[in-house]
Amino acid sequence: MDREEFDQKCSSLDDEALVYWLQQYTMDEDLIDVIPYADAEIKNGGLFQYYGNGSFEAEQHIKFLELIGANEHAEIIRQSLARFPGGTQPIRTDEDPDEHHEAVAELIGGTKAFYDLDDRYFALPETLEESIQRYVRQHLDFYFDEYFKDE
Repeated sequence: MDREEFDQKCSSLDDEALVYWLQQYTMDEDLIDVIPYADAEIKNGGLFQYYGNGSFEAEQHIKFLELIGANEHAEIIRQSLARFPGGTQPIRTDEDPDEHHEAVAELIGGTKAFYDLDDRYFALPETLEESIQRYVRQHLDFYFDEYFKDE
């Protein structure tokens, strides 16, 4: 796809549809993939589930949140990460998910260790989707260069 086709496609889509369309090309590596998936994990089972499932690298997630201006969300993730010894989260490898949950619980002092941060996260206004959409519109050059330029 050349730049003119890309620009025409982008201008023909509303913000939500644009993000959805780009997600087909980003292969779960971009902030438009990571932030909504991580947010859904947290909203489903709190920060313990977020770390317990071991699917996310918190440092990368924090950077992505800051890029879209979701600094309050980023600060809560940063504070949760600081509760691990040395501020380093365990990343799940191929081990049994139950074993990873147990390891996380042991490192942070139990499954309820994040309840205070969960409450703060859940109280934040729903702005992540709009922030992602705004970021994408402002960074179309990046998305073209990264995912379409040499297609």
